[in-house]
Amino acid sequence: MSEHPSPASQKWREIIERQQASGLSVGAFCHRDSIAESSFFAWKRRLDASPPATAFIEAKVVQAPAPRPAGGIEVRLRGGRRVRVRRGFDPALLAEVVAALEAS
Repeated sequence: MSEHPSPASQKWREIIERQQASGLSVGAFCHRDSIAESSFFAWKRRLDASPPATAFIEAKVVQAPAPRPAGGIEVRLRGGRRVRVRRGFDPALLAEVVAALEAS
């Protein structure tokens, strides 16, 4: 596989980035710039399927957590927050707590 993207793939990557930065829907962006939506989506699928050779994905190695006693669950929220509950918790209260934490 080539180390450098083809001129066409580079052109479409830039078009897709411009659309995302524009704040416009794909339809509005394509209409404004006289681009066929079918071509836009075909290239987006093609480029999404093959990330650029320079892309890096961060991976963290973590130690497996200690086994938890049966009957408990852990809910992971945005920002790395966690809520742990045990058997017999109040589902309505949990929903309120999660909603409050996610809103902040």
